[in-house]
Amino acid sequence: MTKPSKPTPPKNSSPVVRIDIYSAVALVDPPVPMLETYLTSTVQRFAEGGPQGYQQREEAVEMYATDFRYRTVIAAGQVQRVQQILTDHGYKVKLTDHRLFGDRFAVDKKLVRGLQGDDRRLANAVRREPLGQIEVKNFTDLILTMRLIVDLYPKARVLILVATRVLAKKIRWKLDDAALNFDVRLMGRSWPKNSPRCMVSTFTPMGYFRPDAWDIVLLPDPGGTVGTWNTKAMAGTLDYSNKDSLRVYSFVQAGTRLGRRGQIRLEAISGPVIYRLAGERAGARALWLPAPDSSIAAKDSSTLAYKRAAYWHNGNRNTYIAAVAKAFVNRDARKLSGYGIPFHGDEPVLRHAPNTKVAVLVASTEQATEISKRLPRWVVQNAVPGNKPVNAAGKPVGGTLGTIITETAAGQHGLDADVVIRAGGSTGMLCFQDFPPEVDKDTRNVLVVDFSDGFHERAAQDAQRRRKEYEAAGWESTLEPGKKAGAGKK
Repeated sequence: MTKPSKPTPPKNSSPVVRIDIYSAVALVDPPVPMLETYLTSTVQRFAEGGPQGYQQREEAVEMYATDFRYRTVIAAGQVQRVQQILTDHGYKVKLTDHRLFGDRFAVDKKLVRGLQGDDRRLANAVRREPLGQIEVKNFTDLILTMRLIVDLYPKARVLILVATRVLAKKIRWKLDDAALNFDVRLMGRSWPKNSPRCMVSTFTPMGYFRPDAWDIVLLPDPGGTVGTWNTKAMAGTLDYSNKDSLRVYSFVQAGTRLGRRGQIRLEAISGPVIYRLAGERAGARALWLPAPDSSIAAKDSSTLAYKRAAYWHNGNRNTYIAAVAKAFVNRDARKLSGYGIPFHGDEPVLRHAPNTKVAVLVASTEQATEISKRLPRWVVQNAVPGNKPVNAAGKPVGGTLGTIITETAAGQHGLDADVVIRAGGSTGMLCFQDFPPEVDKDTRNVLVVDFSDGFHERAAQDAQRRRKEYEAAGWESTLEPGKKAGAGKK
């Protein structure tokens, strides 16, 4: 089927975008081409051929569609992300929620009155949001949390979906043992004619699923849920028109890493995080800028001499990095717009603007010295004994304009910054301990600026490793508009 062409959105100073939510999908009208970048990910595919017997290629996976009226169709779980992106880029968003939740979603008022502390906070989050991810401590906490949701809506029919029958049996047995006032059934070879109050099933029989038979879907197995086949099955399950909408909740143990693509898929199915065990942390976005070409003398990429030549004493690269840091501190509209930073009025859309904290993350004290020559009024923080520019809470103290901090010091004391410019060229995430910071009244993502080095094959490989590390941490990565990542020398 040929994809319909998209009309050009109207060009005016304050464009308005309408988002209408219907059950599990939402319609964006008029379509905004810029959104396609944020709603497309890549997967690695392998095919026979090539000198090693196989060939690897990247394939784009679109997390959106276009309907017959040229509107962009997204999953309801993506609405909050899309709304934030549009707002950050200067659009006015008109959001209309057409979802209906009938009598079966009446809560047990007596239960609600008896809840205290975290249980009350969880119940309030579930009542407020029909879609959401919920953090749990462990398997026991998972069972207790699911039981609370089941008890909260005594008239609702609950379906629990997992990837394996072994896990399905374990959950069913634990819920039965949790002293519910009804039996929990295990899915057999076919869907029952009369839906029980609560049933546990694998994704296998999804082709015979009747959406109108259930009111709440619980997903305690996020890794299995975001698998390619299971995600498609859930998309088919949730994309339907009915009078009452489903409530869908997934459960994630704190610290679970699904990768960027996995997190986007889970969010599309069950929405953003609505309940956290501890203080919520800001999200992070990686902005990739192309570094200038450099001639380095060191041929052996495994030597310390290579690191000194390629990064620490690379004059062209260090000068460029300092210029990027100055652009953020000075709020240089021309340069920041060129990097892809949106503006609202005269201020860049950055965390804590106009008092955005900027830090340059360097690999060594040698590089810190080189960078500080180009940023003379910035405070340098390293792990050398006696150098402790930290406050009473152990957090780094910013300089007059910003901070230059070594990766070792960042790993020891943490990073207190809204924009981190990673200059070291090294790999690994130990320098991002306890980062991003906890969310405060400014909920914008922090920004990590990195460089797509293409002046040496090893430098290009290191940049690619960092990109994968950011993706595994769930950070979004974007390139400066109109630029292409360096591919390294041939």
